[in-house]
Amino acid sequence: MATAKKIPTSATTSTKAKAETKKQKSIPTPETKQEAATTPKTPGVRAIKSRSFYAGQVIAKHGLAAGVTDAMVVELDTAYGAPNPRESLFCLRNSWHAVRGFNGLDNPTANTNK
Repeated sequence: MATAKKIPTSATTSTKAKAETKKQKSIPTPETKQEAATTPKTPGVRAIKSRSFYAGQVIAKHGLAAGVTDAMVVELDTAYGAPNPRESLFCLRNSWHAVRGFNGLDNPTANTNK
């Protein structure tokens, strides 16, 4: 009796399964089409509530004249929900400069928004 050499089927089925899974994922369902249609897309960015997003809110609340303080760092950490004072300080400083540049201000004390 000759025994037949078994070919492992897991290798062949796994590639087939992967291909079918990719096909299933790439076919948009009516729900995803509707979701995509209602969500506006901005090129190059995702509209998520990141630490930078909350940093912008903290700067808007306190105004540019307040600068960046330790209390603002704590406020940002609290708003974001994950304490990281170093990252929060970085985001607040970046946001401060971005808002100043966006508004075309050379003198941050001239800002009247508080």
